[in-house]
Amino acid sequence: MGTALGGSLLALNGALVVLLQDRVAALASRLRPSRALAAGMAIYAIGYAILPAVRGLPEALADIALITVGEMVALPVSSAVAARLSSPSSRGTHMGVYGLTGSVARTLSSSIFAALLYALPPSEVWGVEAVVATASALGYLAVLR
Repeated sequence: MGTALGGSLLALNGALVVLLQDRVAALASRLRPSRALAAGMAIYAIGYAILPAVRGLPEALADIALITVGEMVALPVSSAVAARLSSPSSRGTHMGVYGLTGSVARTLSSSIFAALLYALPPSEVWGVEAVVATASALGYLAVLR
């Protein structure tokens, strides 16, 4: 992926978040948290699964739009669930731990993903990502009833 393509994909991601985040969050808030999180992760899984089939810029932009919708559904709901699970007196501490855990997980997953790219063909690595997202969707349904 060239720098221009990567920049275009990041620009689309940012624009979609700015333009649609409030609307998507409002729609997601109508669902039970477990279902909203599962839906967001399922959307991620679909986006990751079809990524190896992307051949050009229009397809890449469409796939990133799909992945961004998954992000816009899952991330705000996960923050709300974390806040709801903490007591008011310790909410700041719990949200700090939630933020730290998320940051560490993103860093580790980036490192693991990069290592997998050296070991496997990219299509298989995206398949692994899709499986992890699918497992997360199922896990949210099982744990957050």
